Amino acid sequence: MGGQVVREPGPMKHGSTVIAFVQDPDGYKVELIQLGTSEGHRQASSEPEMIAS
Repeated sequence: MGGQVVREPGPMKHGSTVIAFVQDPDGYKVELIQLGTSEGHRQASSEPEMIAS
């Protein structure tokens, strides 16, 4: 059981939001987004959050 990193964490083009992608054992890709701490953003938590897209 485990996943594979498809895209290492790094900033998005034209921005400072950090994203990464992992692929689960069933082949589904999951996007991970690091929320910013600048004004207008809430403090990032160590708890995972599900965001529907």
